[in-house]
Amino acid sequence: MGGTRPGAAGAPSIIDVARLAGVSSQTVSRVSRGAPNVSDRTRELVLQAMDKLGYTPNKAAQALRSGAFHTIGVLTQQIQRTGEAWTTSGVLEAAAQAGYTVVMAQVAHPDGAEMGRAVGRLAQQSIDGLVI
Repeated sequence: MGGTRPGAAGAPSIIDVARLAGVSSQTVSRVSRGAPNVSDRTRELVLQAMDKLGYTPNKAAQALRSGAFHTIGVLTQQIQRTGEAWTTSGVLEAAAQAGYTVVMAQVAHPDGAEMGRAVGRLAQQSIDGLVI
């Protein structure tokens, strides 16, 4: 895993965090993934170092390791309608609580061709699931 902006000059890296916290880069990786096999004291040291350096884990690298993108696709029709708005709001709230991002596509008419194109666009976003 890298720092906040891969390749950006001056961006803090996982190695920078490890050095400041006095731990290995593997330990920093475990903390950033929320792995349980890290002591509370070590976790706190790593989190403090991340905060001090402004480090955030590289989500793309985490997705490559875990195979999960923590992104849900939502396909809706006429989101301005009350039912769709309430459903979408509920999905957004539940996704945020679970640490997921939501990408959306809207169709004007739920015919096969338009739906197929919308699903194709969402699938290109590396989603873990799709709500229709």
